[in-house]
Amino acid sequence: MNKNLIVLLLALIVSFTAQAQLKCPEWADTFRKIYADESGLLEADYYEEDASSTISCRDVAKIGNVVNEVHSLLGSKIRKPDKLILNVMNDYENAYVAGPLINVPTTLLVQGLTKHPRYTKTVWVHEYGHAILDENLKTKVRGWKTLHLYLEKYIHASIKSARAEDKIIKLQDIMDELENQGHAKEALKIKNKLDKVVKESDFLDERVYKLEAELLKREKLNIMAMPYHELFADVLAVVYDKDGAAVSKALSRTKFMNHHHQEYRTSVRHRDFTDRNNRIDRFKGSVHDIHGYFAPVRYHLWTNYLRRPSYLRESSKTLKKVLDAIVSEINYLLQFSDRYEDFFEFDIKKINERLIKEIDKQFSQK
Repeated sequence: MNKNLIVLLLALIVSFTAQAQLKCPEWADTFRKIYADESGLLEADYYEEDASSTISCRDVAKIGNVVNEVHSLLGSKIRKPDKLILNVMNDYENAYVAGPLINVPTTLLVQGLTKHPRYTKTVWVHEYGHAILDENLKTKVRGWKTLHLYLEKYIHASIKSARAEDKIIKLQDIMDELENQGHAKEALKIKNKLDKVVKESDFLDERVYKLEAELLKREKLNIMAMPYHELFADVLAVVYDKDGAAVSKALSRTKFMNHHHQEYRTSVRHRDFTDRNNRIDRFKGSVHDIHGYFAPVRYHLWTNYLRRPSYLRESSKTLKKVLDAIVSEINYLLQFSDRYEDFFEFDIKKINERLIKEIDKQFSQK
């Protein structure tokens, strides 16, 4: 668990204090809870049960239908995630998964410009791919289940803590107003409530601190899995769209694909399974680009397997082989690293070559 993810979680938690919950009974078997988040942060009071927003169960249905389509690709050989907490954002430039939370936009934006709806679906599939890999790593990689147990506890405790802080501010304002108006008796009642909430807040803050410490102890496992996570999520999106360039198309925008955005441009191209410049002998990638780390693996997968209709038709077997190769390599690398920083000292081409070899091994088996 790195500091960047902690920051991401804290931003998510702040937004959760102001979200409205949607009730979509027809999707209760798919999602544990559903929240509406207007452009990343609702102004609505978080105590409200019904969302007074433009996000509706119709939007949830579109996402739910994609989830069902992905399940059909997985078949019975790959574990499916438990019911997730869905956070639906209005037009937004980001999407991510954090523990039990999956956060996706109704419409994907890139640099403020709207992408075609089909690319929004690509991003939905990619993010759900992270949840799928998480679920499978829990039973295949030592420590992953514990990591996510702490992650879920951390998220829930942090949301409660943020809401307690918000309640303190509100009660303090009410008490001050009553005192200013000379209503001492009523102000005292509010003060008693405030004192209880402050105690609760202090307890929650301490719990959050301890849980964050537990997460940081396990940062090595999280960091090392990130490039593999991005690879699997991209593979799932490519199989879903039957297009090797699906992810790069979803993230590209002609307007800014120039020298002023070279780093982003390079990262996007590294996620294009069809780009010949991602071939292992041409690849010049950065160990710090978790999204583009396995560009040579992507190209190898496409040219040898994914572009062939037979492998796409048997999507369950294909995805299972990629998953098994990823699990094998994560377990292998964990034997040789005591600190998560060690991952960035590995030879990126050799790590790609190892995974390519393992993938070929998996596909050679019937």
